[in-house]
Amino acid sequence: MTISQLHQDGQYPHRSADCKRALKLAVEDLIEQAQQLGWTTPESLDAIEELVAEFRTAYAEDPNPSEDPDEIKIL
Repeated sequence: MTISQLHQDGQYPHRSADCKRALKLAVEDLIEQAQQLGWTTPESLDAIEELVAEFRTAYAEDPNPSEDPDEIKIL
């Protein structure tokens, strides 16, 4: 699973589109691996959506979980 490198440092136009392109192949690979293990594409997509929601909540509550070594967080 390969994620391409950032095109340039800092904020720039189309940064979010570049991030989407960078992650697309990795997500496609993840779904393909899940299919090979018996999960359907809809099941995989549902799980990914739920995980993203959980990650967003965890990030909103604590954007730097590594600074809290005694707590276990999703991220």
